[in-house]
Amino acid sequence: MRSLAHNAVVLILLCAAAPLATDGQTNCTCQPSPPGGTTKCRRGQVAICGADSRGVCEGECDSISESLAPVPYYADLLSAILLHPVSVKQLYANTAVAKQDIRDIESANKTNKTVTIRFGDFKRTASISLPEIALSKLRSAYEALDKGQADIVDHPPKL
Repeated sequence: MRSLAHNAVVLILLCAAAPLATDGQTNCTCQPSPPGGTTKCRRGQVAICGADSRGVCEGECDSISESLAPVPYYADLLSAILLHPVSVKQLYANTAVAKQDIRDIESANKTNKTVTIRFGDFKRTASISLPEIALSKLRSAYEALDKGQADIVDHPPKL
């Protein structure tokens, strides 16, 4: 029989690991806050708060097709983060950088802090909040990139 203390510890750990929005919504905060602001997105959307080309922090909600295979999904996500098209072919040509970006995106999601994502000549500092499907797709994309398994090499980049 488990003790009440053990159950309390398990509950605390589960709550700490749960996403901030319990209803499946995602949100991000522009930094510094203030004067930042919070962007709240619908269930299943990716929340991205980062500087635009003028250096002004803006929040956006992106819908990425859940029907995409993991690496094309990641290409679309990275395109949305960087505000520049990234293709599947580019990801496979730069697997070390692509895998590091996945780790950084997951870290930003977990810590709710800003992270600088770099790919090729493009970089953007942003806070990112991911729905569960995105986390699952990113894990699978990481494995596919690690093994060199091509999904759909000619998937056109989003944007």
